[in-house]
Amino acid sequence: MPFLDMNGWKMHYEKVGEGKEALVFIHGNAASEKWWDKIKPLLPKKWSSYFIDLRGFGESENQKPYTVEQFSKDINKFVTEMDIAPFHYVGHSMGGLIGYVYALKFTDQLKSLILVDAPPATGFPVTDIIRKNFELLMDNRDILETSLKNGVVAFLKDDEFFKNVILQDAIRSIPHAYTDTVEAVGSVNVIEDVEKLEVPVLFIHGEKDGVVAWEWMGQTFSTFKNKEESVIKNSSHSPMIENPEEFVGRLKRFIKMEA
Repeated sequence: MPFLDMNGWKMHYEKVGEGKEALVFIHGNAASEKWWDKIKPLLPKKWSSYFIDLRGFGESENQKPYTVEQFSKDINKFVTEMDIAPFHYVGHSMGGLIGYVYALKFTDQLKSLILVDAPPATGFPVTDIIRKNFELLMDNRDILETSLKNGVVAFLKDDEFFKNVILQDAIRSIPHAYTDTVEAVGSVNVIEDVEKLEVPVLFIHGEKDGVVAWEWMGQTFSTFKNKEESVIKNSSHSPMIENPEEFVGRLKRFIKMEA
């Protein structure tokens, strides 16, 4: 199990393939790099695909602060230490939101930006009702399990994967995932900045996303200059888990186009 020393804490990561085309996969909130497990065997071996656990998630050590800015800096350190730039950034949910910030700070490192069920570039709307809902998720395992099943992986048929990965990751990341990172995601608003980006962007979205509805993404999608939209049917908030073959197919077509 490989780790990278991050000057005070250790970041866990996995790698699949050996090739010149580098991809870095960033998971979402209350998740880990294991959320990409279903696509790992399907990825081309001629790619070098890296899957990292952000600080406080998966097998990485806990280390404050849990902010979008800090996550972005951590990814930059990983990429620099591994010497893999320029690379394709693949971010799911919160990882997609981090991708906006990363692209603005480290544009020259990117070949492309692939955003999977990402929140809008105006940030995820965090209200007092949302905060109370996250408190319920943190305090009640039954509500947490139901919420994950119905909103995040509604089309997943693999009960073992749900119990051993989805649910366990959510439990392991309590409480910071439901307090610090929720506020961090809500604080991001870069809509006026992303219109300046020239990097190619692919938006992949589950047609039935119950967390970030595609209808929310209109302003964000129209703001990017060089972008492509790809909606996957029979998927909710996690198409790489619910429909891995279709997801990888979209990814391969886009990467080939940009290669």
